[in-house]
Parts: sequence; C-alpha cells; structure tokens
Amino acid sequence: MVFLGATTIDYAGLSATVALTTLDRSKGEFALTISNVAAEVFGLEMVVPTWSVDNNQSDLVWYDAALRSDGVYTVWGSISNHAFNTGDYVSDVYARLGNGQLVQVGHLMYQVQVDQNFLAVAGSGGTRTVYLINPSASASQYVFPTWSLTGGQDDLSWIKGSQKSANTWTATVDVSSFGSAGTFETDVYACDGGGSPYGDCLGRTTYEVAASEITSGYTIMGASSATAAMMVARYNQMGKPYPSAALSRGGAGSIEEFCTILYEEAVAEGVKSEVVFAQAMHETGWLQFGGDVSVEQFNFSGIGATGGGVPGNSFSSVREGLRAQVQHLKAYASTAALVNPVVDPRFTYVTRGCAPTVEDLGGRWAAGGGYGDALRYQISQLLALA
Repeated sequence: MVFLGATTIDYAGLSATVALTTLDRSKGEFALTISNVAAEVFGLEMVVPTWSVDNNQSDLVWYDAALRSDGVYTVWGSISNHAFNTGDYVSDVYARLGNGQLVQVGHLMYQVQVDQNFLAVAGSGGTRTVYLINPSASASQYVFPTWSLTGGQDDLSWIKGSQKSANTWTATVDVSSFGSAGTFETDVYACDGGGSPYGDCLGRTTYEVAASEITSGYTIMGASSATAAMMVARYNQMGKPYPSAALSRGGAGSIEEFCTILYEEAVAEGVKSEVVFAQAMHETGWLQFGGDVSVEQFNFSGIGATGGGVPGNSFSSVREGLRAQVQHLKAYASTAALVNPVVDPRFTYVTRGCAPTVEDLGGRWAAGGGYGDALRYQISQLLALA
C-alpha cells in the first residue's frame, strides 16, 4: 500500500519476508531482518514503523532499515524507544519510492520480552524514571530506595513505585533535590501488605547525574507536578484523621475536596501545587493544628501568626484560606499581578519577588533556615507518588 495524503494506491504483488532474528532480553533490544524483497523496490530506502500493541500506537517509532552486503535489510530496535513497553509488537515495512510515496511490502507481529527484574533508567533535566519490568516477586507494591554515592546513604530516599502495566512498575526520582551530583544508585524491593520491604533486593542500577541538574532551589512558580489525587494519597499515607467536622463548615468535608480546592487555587495563580500542599501540611501538622492557629480559622499557612499566642488571620472558607496562602506565596516568588482579587491581608507587606524558591522562604516566611529544607523534603515525598 502507498499512502500519500488522503490517497491510497494499491501495489499488488510487492512483498518481502520480515523476521525477528535477535531478541536480547538482558537489554530489551531486538533486531528484524527484511529479506526476499520484491525486485521492483529492492535497493530503495526501507522504513519500518513499529509500536507495541497494547498502547494504541502511542509509542510509534519509524526506524530506518540498513541494507547489508548480502541483500538483507536490518532494523535494530529497543524498548527504550517505546516507553519501555513489552509484549506484542507490530512492525510494518515500507519502501520509499523516488517520488516520496510509500509502498508497504511487509508486516510482522512478534513478542518482545525482557529478563526477570529488568531495570532501566530514563530521563534528564533533574528527573529520572526507574523502570522495573517482569519482577520475580509477586507483590502489590514495590519501593525504590535511592541515594547519591557522594555522601554514602545520608540522602537515602525510599520512593514508592507506581504500577504502569501488569508487569511494569516505575519510580520517579527528583535527582535535583538530592544536593549532590555524580553516581546515583536505585535498588528495588517488594513490599508486604503493610507497605514494608521484605526479602532480597530484586535488582539495582546506577546512573550519572550532572552538576547542572542539581538546582540551587525549588522554584515556587511554574507548572504543577502534583495532582489532587497525589496529594490525597500522600495525606492518607501519613495516617492522620481528616478534620471533616470543622472543615466541612468551610466547604471541604473530605480530603479529596480539600486537595481539589488547593490544586485549583494554585493553578489559577501559577503557583506549584506541590509547594502549597507541602507548606499547608507543614504549617498545620497535617491539618491537626494544635498551635496558635485553630482549624476553625481556615488559615493553613500561619499568615499573621507570629508566635506567643498570636492566632493570626482568619478566613471565611477553606477556599479563601488557601487562596490567601497561594497569593502570599506568589507575593514572595513573583512580581506578576494576581489573577483573583486579593484576599491575603499581608500581601502588600511583602517585597515582591524576594523569594523565588522554596529554600528562600527560610528566614522570611518563617524563622530559621531549615524551613525551606523541610518543605523541600515534603515536596520530594509527594512527587515520589507520581
């Protein structure tokens, strides 16, 4: 078949033999050969669109085939080019005619599998995704302890895995938050029903992180990386009771409603939702309060609470309290105008743009340089649930 815009031209009788000749299960790589190519198209460029069946061509890659001296075309592929998907694959083979038209001359469906406990790492720019494929242990959860080798395991982080497919788990590693460049190691363990790791390490992998990927701070403004569902999961992970009786009077009778409102308010002003959530949980002790600010004030960030029994500001609803928090963060992190009408009573007291990163909040929003580090830790734990 030849495809040119919306036109399909049928070239009957043109064919080739397509075969899977190599499958390296240890690397997730495979090779196809194209032989017995019809004389009418032999010697022309061959292109081979390839995809995994279960993913509706979302991982489609067009490979260029190389013509060997023995008259056989060869294509090398890797699951790393296909979002590390395994299982049934499809490859079609097209000859490119002189006028640019494509003539289909072959088709093959085949299986691509990897060894048990196959580990792979992808990503750059401060983030890595670690893949566990075909685990030998049958578990409902896996954890990926990760650290930089520079300082031993002083920055060890236990990252909860997410199930990508029936036989694949992933963990997102925010390497920029570790503070050290160089070699990183990630191990994998199966977890029991209570979420505790057990048994032997299923595998380990190392990878390099450049110094340029380690940021000097986590920016407050920007696209949100945490969804409302991730925030709910992180809250439930902490095992704290949600104060539904008090917060329902402010319009958030459940943690799901609370996180949805938080996400909406953060996105509206361009403040990262993960920053707002981490700060609210830090300031309120996971909504348990107990300090100078009471839950009935709907003040989730200690605005106006300066210590010594000063309760700070009160707001009319959960949404207004979260909006004030978002606006106060935006005052510190940006000089851009607010999208919503101002409800933060201390907005005008802030030197606009003086604290663009979470770390910069230490000594400004709260006394002590460790404030930003505490928020950064909570952010990393939240984003590990992606």
